Amino acid sequence: MYTLARENPLAAVLCPQFQDFYCATCFAELDVNGEAEILMCDDCSEVSYCSLKCQRKDWRSVHQFECEILRTQTNQTPMTTTMRLCIRTLLVTLRNSERSPSFNGAIIEDLETNYQEFRSSPSHNQFLSDLVTIIKSVGHNVFPKSVETNKMIAIICTVLCNGFGIIDDKRVEPIGSGLFVGLAKHNHSCASTSHVVFEKNQVLLRGRDMDYCKNTTISYVSRMLPTFERQKSIRSVHFITCRCEMCRNDDLDFIGLAFRCQTVNCSGYVKGSDSCGVCKKPAVIPIMESASSTSKLIDILDNLHKSNEFDCTTQYDYLQNLRKEYIRILADCNVAILQLDEQIAYCACDLKRIPDDLSEVAVRGCQHFIDRLGIGAPEVTRRLYIACKCLSRLPSSPSSEIQQLAIQSSILSHGEDHSITKYLNDLTNGCDISDQ
Repeated sequence: MYTLARENPLAAVLCPQFQDFYCATCFAELDVNGEAEILMCDDCSEVSYCSLKCQRKDWRSVHQFECEILRTQTNQTPMTTTMRLCIRTLLVTLRNSERSPSFNGAIIEDLETNYQEFRSSPSHNQFLSDLVTIIKSVGHNVFPKSVETNKMIAIICTVLCNGFGIIDDKRVEPIGSGLFVGLAKHNHSCASTSHVVFEKNQVLLRGRDMDYCKNTTISYVSRMLPTFERQKSIRSVHFITCRCEMCRNDDLDFIGLAFRCQTVNCSGYVKGSDSCGVCKKPAVIPIMESASSTSKLIDILDNLHKSNEFDCTTQYDYLQNLRKEYIRILADCNVAILQLDEQIAYCACDLKRIPDDLSEVAVRGCQHFIDRLGIGAPEVTRRLYIACKCLSRLPSSPSSEIQQLAIQSSILSHGEDHSITKYLNDLTNGCDISDQ
């Protein structure tokens, strides 16, 4: 695969739980356990930096204005990541446009806003109302007084419609959000012709063809989700229903929603209303019940990302118990179980005590990831990376096959120069997979 484009964000912000671990400007990982100095804004304590250069850059562009708003909000309800991204975009766009009419931030006017749809949606309209209230109550000294409320709302709608979660593929959750004007102009398809990866806060558009095509598509959502979850997510923001090749692939969906055969001592699973693939007995659990359990487990995992309630050991035990509960119904190839297994493996990487079954935990579900999306998909690379990180903790040599698959996938999805590929190469002592 080839890197078709690179782009820095017009505006970007870290999720609150990562503000002490990544630089607020470039999103580089901070050396929290080392000797390198970490700089922090003394006034709001809401942003950290890897260098004085990054701190000065952020201050000049946006933080000198954002800081006042964050200080005022400290003792009130904390702003969400999306709210902060909207405010940063407003500050970058409005203040710089006021100073320089030729400022390229004005090109966000070319992006879709879905203004009418957002204003007609009670939940979205409430968000818009809440954010405008914050801006007017604490940002009166920050935002240009000449800006009309409707223009401000239109820019906020642009962010809601076009913002991207910024992924550090060493983790299983987004570390922040950003607005990438060039990337946002691409149409969506779950069966996309290219995919999006990140290096720090820079986005890379990767495609199979060397030359960029104006019809290049990207996926706005994780392709590990079942069709109804992907479509629900897309409709909630873009107000469209995807009908791509992947959305029409019923067999892929049935596998992703598969439930465990309820016949005693049978290790098979059931797709849709079919019979068990092993014992051939008819389905016992209705497909709607399987879909409901899948959706519920996905929601639990999503909400877990938003909580700092558990330490690593407690979270690992919680996830393992969650698996015992849901594996009674859902099959090993079910997408919710696959995401749960990925979470468990990721958590196992940081446990002080190495679990006895770490080797099994590390690779569990990896082949199903590959079967669903193929080598070279970013989601597959991330899963194989986590497996390699787990296996590297074992005293004996980890699986060379997993290492080779991980490097192969990472070269395709992220490129040879990406930090994940370099890490995997270092981990495997430069294992050569060029002939595989």
